[in-house]
Amino acid sequence: MGKTTILVIDDSHFICQVVEDIFKEDKNIHVLKAYSGDIGVQMAQNELPNLILLDLVLTPIDGFEIFKILKADKRTKHIPIIFITGNNNAETIVKCFEMGAADYIIKPFIPVELRARVRSRLEFQSAQDALKKAMKELKYAANNDFLTGLHNRRSFLKQIQSFITEAQKNTNQKGDIFLGIFDIDNFKIINDTYGHAGGDYVLTVVSDVFKSLVSDHIICSRWGGEEFIVAIKNTTQKKAFELMEAIRRQIEIYSFVFREQTFKVTITCGLSKFNLNDSVEKNIMHVDKALYEGKEKGKNRTIIYGLKKTK
Repeated sequence: MGKTTILVIDDSHFICQVVEDIFKEDKNIHVLKAYSGDIGVQMAQNELPNLILLDLVLTPIDGFEIFKILKADKRTKHIPIIFITGNNNAETIVKCFEMGAADYIIKPFIPVELRARVRSRLEFQSAQDALKKAMKELKYAANNDFLTGLHNRRSFLKQIQSFITEAQKNTNQKGDIFLGIFDIDNFKIINDTYGHAGGDYVLTVVSDVFKSLVSDHIICSRWGGEEFIVAIKNTTQKKAFELMEAIRRQIEIYSFVFREQTFKVTITCGLSKFNLNDSVEKNIMHVDKALYEGKEKGKNRTIIYGLKKTK
């Protein structure tokens, strides 16, 4: 783990040195010193310290203005700032906290107090960062498949609603929504031959192909087991079919290598135009029927729902 960095912005060389001396015995804390507000802003933007100690009385721009500049910058807005000053009147203190300061410390410093307040703030920030990370991981787990990283079923159904809403509002769109559902052929044989680790390997390789497709116009998801589903908006049947076939062929020609064994994998795809007058569930039933037809006709092909001519 890297050192914790504290940036002191104060035009007094003496004060900056005092702060450095207070923390010099702590090998995990590195103190940076800036003797003017503009240099302090540059150092904050470049070094991204864990904490800033900011003097209120600076020229030509005072500490309040420096604070505003730092909080307006997306690179530094998250850094906690503790104001330091010899001014201890109530109005100034209230203004500091109303602006969003992490704390306020009166000069001259009592070393043990400064250490305690800084460490308390750093510990709080560390806990906040850990909580944000945990929340981000929970959100990711709620919306993404743990193995492939693609959208999970729940997230896909939520995402496709935005496609539907957009299509219903914009009736002048040149294209339609199409659903494509893919199933890895003979996946049980793959698992039986290479074990579940081999099956997982195949799933991750196939999912990488789908990840490469993700855009504002395409949603990809692991639908369950060895099935993947794709929704494409504002497209035509011809373009959607060509994309499904491109995916199928890409998998067909790829050489899978697992534990020094090389083998081939194929996928079957069902394709269907999304009918805005039907439910999502009914539309998925249509594309499922096309997929099952493809399986019955020999696999490794793309079938369009309701069309006799295929591939």
